[in-house]
Amino acid sequence: MALEKDSGACRSVTPAIVAHQRRPTAALLGFMAEHEAVAFQQHICNLSETVSEAEMRAAWAAAAAEVARLPAFEPRASAVRPLSAPAAALAAKIESDPDFQRHLQQTPPFNWVSIEIDQLRSAQQYVDTAHVESLTCPPVSDEAATLEFCMRASPIDAPLWSADGKWTFSSVTDQNLEAKGFALHRISDTQMQVCAVIDSRPNYMFVADLGEGRYVLANGYHRTVALQRAGHTRIPCFTLPFERVSKIYAGPGFFTDAQLDAPRPPLVADYSGRPGVVHLDRPARSHILRVALQVEAFDAPA
Repeated sequence: MALEKDSGACRSVTPAIVAHQRRPTAALLGFMAEHEAVAFQQHICNLSETVSEAEMRAAWAAAAAEVARLPAFEPRASAVRPLSAPAAALAAKIESDPDFQRHLQQTPPFNWVSIEIDQLRSAQQYVDTAHVESLTCPPVSDEAATLEFCMRASPIDAPLWSADGKWTFSSVTDQNLEAKGFALHRISDTQMQVCAVIDSRPNYMFVADLGEGRYVLANGYHRTVALQRAGHTRIPCFTLPFERVSKIYAGPGFFTDAQLDAPRPPLVADYSGRPGVVHLDRPARSHILRVALQVEAFDAPA
């Protein structure tokens, strides 16, 4: 393990062999095709060394049998409703934020709504249950606080400092860390401070509206699952129109358009203990941002 020393704003780390950690994962295995479920266990969960392919197929078969017994999904007209007045006021404030405008300037028109979690189809095939359990949710009665929770940027953890003079920032949220350049501050007449600015980009929860009452959660899976487990039945967010989900996500770890249009599609609510879910673990992965400042001193012609 790495040796860490707590220095308040950062941690110093002595280089050492760091054990590969694994994260508990809830996977909608029963909604996948057999070959897809095997590949998921082999390549995303890296279970080939401990689990045989026959066991992987058996795990899928049991989950798929559970899914086959589920009733067909029925969209509800009550799925979407306007935000409450306090939440709508906060939405207007978020909408006026320069970061929000910068991120959504190239997107189609969006709508702020409250939507039933039970009506959300799941494009994502798995969630990190440890991350879900680490989230502290607002009370069910406070929709404005819930909207703030759904629209927030992820907090930045204290960085690691190593003897080679580099700072390492880490996040379990993909691509949320961003270097915003350098800043110069005058401390006194005889001191200047040069620093790097690291930003946590907004991680907006939003839903893809495919039309005909079909809604797919596009971003915010861990927060949505955490909210449902905390007793919430709806999420406040914004929707964007899309013809198909493959315009947003495609490839390993995501369901196809055909799977999302099945009579019983995978739903976000299925992560909360419904049939078809298999609990596995997978290698822990983090988004890393390393920062180094270099000082050079030399003489030059005046």
